[in-house]
Amino acid sequence: MKDHGIVCNVYWLRKPAIIRDEEMLAIQNFLSHHADVSVFAKHLAPGEEVAIDGGPLSGQSGVIRSLQGRKAHLTIESLGITLQAEVGIQHLTKKKIAL
Repeated sequence: MKDHGIVCNVYWLRKPAIIRDEEMLAIQNFLSHHADVSVFAKHLAPGEEVAIDGGPLSGQSGVIRSLQGRKAHLTIESLGITLQAEVGIQHLTKKKIAL
């Protein structure tokens, strides 16, 4: 049986998420006041090269070594040294592959 009122299932850390009524009301209230909202998920994986676009390492790029929740562990090679850093995924953008 399919519920036509459900657009998609919500997951957190690969498990079904429970959204409380007050959270759903807050989301509905926000969306009723802000029409141009886009929601997207960042699909990042170990081995991908990313640019850091926020925080103290903004402007740097690195390679994802591992992901843990909403944090990525990166290797950043800059100034002839290798730096390992933990960066929030909200500050990462996949680098485009030049053809």
